[in-house]
Amino acid sequence: MFWGDRYGQLLDRFGHRWSVATHLRDMTPDEMHEAMLKAMPMQGGTTALRAGPTLHGNANCHDNAC
Repeated sequence: MFWGDRYGQLLDRFGHRWSVATHLRDMTPDEMHEAMLKAMPMQGGTTALRAGPTLHGNANCHDNAC
């Protein structure tokens, strides 16, 4: 992640979503801001969040209903 952590989510067979993270490196606010800009390019004056793949492979699935 752009703030210096490795992060991921898991969905177990009971529908519980687990988040796991580990800290990789300390970053200054300026380094974090620069990394954020690279990870989320500006489009039309707003920050665009990109959907990533989920455990089920559906990039448009953002809740437990998928």
